[in-house]
Amino acid sequence: MAAVEPRELFGDWTCPLWEKPINARFNCAEFPFRIWKAPFCTAPDAHDVFAAHGGHRTIFFVGDSLMNQMQVAVACRVLRDAHRRHSTPHLASHGQLMPGHPECNSSAVSCLGVPRWEGLVIRSDLPNYRAACRPYCSTVSIFQWSVTLCFVAAGTDYPQCSQPADDMALTLYERRLVRRGDVVVFNEGLWHNNKTRTNENLRSILDDLKKGHAIRTALADRGVGLVWREVSPQHFASPDGSFPNGQLAWYAGQRCAPLESVSLHEARRSALLSSLESEGLPVIRIWNLTRSQWDVHLERRTKHVQKKGAADCTHFCEPSGVMEAWADGALLAYERILNTLVSPWRR
Repeated sequence: MAAVEPRELFGDWTCPLWEKPINARFNCAEFPFRIWKAPFCTAPDAHDVFAAHGGHRTIFFVGDSLMNQMQVAVACRVLRDAHRRHSTPHLASHGQLMPGHPECNSSAVSCLGVPRWEGLVIRSDLPNYRAACRPYCSTVSIFQWSVTLCFVAAGTDYPQCSQPADDMALTLYERRLVRRGDVVVFNEGLWHNNKTRTNENLRSILDDLKKGHAIRTALADRGVGLVWREVSPQHFASPDGSFPNGQLAWYAGQRCAPLESVSLHEARRSALLSSLESEGLPVIRIWNLTRSQWDVHLERRTKHVQKKGAADCTHFCEPSGVMEAWADGALLAYERILNTLVSPWRR
């Protein structure tokens, strides 16, 4: 394994979706970036992945705030790879910006906000509506191809977006928000969630696949790609890294630490994921490549976390080697899936 410096990945380029350090939630400005690269193991270039098929497509990231981070990481990777080939790739824009999103006001870059179809997936008129539940999208567009990357919240503790991720993925599909040539990546939630419930959710999806119900039907439609993303580990000071004593609170008050053990629930979940793959549902595996990165969490490194007064051992720094590894996994999955889809852009 060889260490890769940030300049090798980004040069002087900066993704417009990365926060500025002032009052940032995810930007760990002083934290040393690191990523390890294995010989003969490289992710495909995002430009090549989408140029091979042409046209426009949308990739949906359905899940919690970690899927939000993944959506940003993949959008930045696609934009970076397009930037290397062309002088004026840009993020197209419509709608309003999400609160706290960067102001992308360069002549080549603008940020895409809340999509027009928001009302089809979430009720923003409900009492105590949380802005964190609002979907939002970014588009990378060049002459040969364009791709829109949308985050859609699901499976959270907020009532307005507590719908399970698999149900939300099917909602997008059944309401024709997902069209031919699109891909939906959905995930099972944070490691602090009730692990029995998490495994029961996986069993439910597996039963659906075996019995030919809704997910099987969507998966059989070769115009749409469905991908399950493995849960990401937390690194709180507990044996399996989850919140001690089953607390469901964002900040538990201690520093992040290596995992001491892997619970029986995790082992069972891994077996269930293998069964999903056997039934034809692709899985982006991120647990093992992330579990050793216990010191790349936000911990107390950002202004947002410092105001909370305790450690965040759930989310990861942006940019970071963890986020780059997740983007690698996503691109490898997209390359395989897009080659099998029957979309308007395939001749």
